[in-house]
Amino acid sequence: MTVLQRRSAPVGAWGSLVFFTSLGTVGVGLGWDRNPKPGMVYLAVVILGLMRMGWRGLGRARVELRVGEVRVVGLCTQWRVPAVAVRTVETEGGLHLITVHGDRISVFAFSASLIDRDRTVRAAAAHIRRILPRRPAPRATAPPATRRIDWRWADISLIPGILGAIAVMAGIL
Repeated sequence: MTVLQRRSAPVGAWGSLVFFTSLGTVGVGLGWDRNPKPGMVYLAVVILGLMRMGWRGLGRARVELRVGEVRVVGLCTQWRVPAVAVRTVETEGGLHLITVHGDRISVFAFSASLIDRDRTVRAAAAHIRRILPRRPAPRATAPPATRRIDWRWADISLIPGILGAIAVMAGIL
């Protein structure tokens, strides 16, 4: 298996974790005695959720090239695309896989970036094209791409933030 990911992704992921940890520590530490306790707990839960989303967006987003398959791990979903079902790989405005069935799969890990001027996107597309068969399978016989929600145990950290937001909007907190 080959994993394609921006070189800066792990650095950004760890940097966001350090930033949000510092923000949470300082924010909750300074405000604990000056603000209502439910509000401070809610702030801590929201920061925890932001940390998890930052990790999902920067640390986990990637493309996995497997034998006969391309897996696209995004922010909240995972696509399993048979290599014979990929019609083309586009790099205009980010990285996209187009299947013979008409699915347009955007690769979150290689979204358009002004920093690298699309060099990373074009390099990832070239790498993907190398593992694809010369001709895709006909639409009638090609297996479909499948998408599933991609949640892990640590995503439980998002639930209190969502419930807290509902409570705040309802006027409970």
